[in-house]
Amino acid sequence: MSVASLTSALPAKRDTQTDPSDSRSLTYHVSDFSTGCSPGGCVYNFKVHGLESENTPPFDTTCSGKTTEKEYQPCEDPNIKSLLTPGLYPNWNIKVQHHWQTAPFDDHWTRGEKNITSMDKDFDIPVTKPFGVS
Repeated sequence: MSVASLTSALPAKRDTQTDPSDSRSLTYHVSDFSTGCSPGGCVYNFKVHGLESENTPPFDTTCSGKTTEKEYQPCEDPNIKSLLTPGLYPNWNIKVQHHWQTAPFDDHWTRGEKNITSMDKDFDIPVTKPFGVS
């Protein structure tokens, strides 16, 4: 059996990236963003939803977490995760990640991030990083 035959018999696992032109219309819609800070760090809370597109399912959830966490934190919908990084007051960097499966081993993610201020309560985060593994 040749090497080519062996590799074609192995399951295909590839990293695929969605065409960025397909993702520009994708946006996470954030509302009721709030923070509260103490000497030990800050906590955040917000609602976020994403509309259904040809390639992504819709979602609507609430996210909360602490700025002392360095990894994405699961939201009420565990397929959505968030991360808030403080900058110089009143600036923040907010990141949201959406995960879904279209088949048992066909995972997809989209991520978006935006620089905001503590005054921003309702805003949109553009999806900038769509990717998947199948």
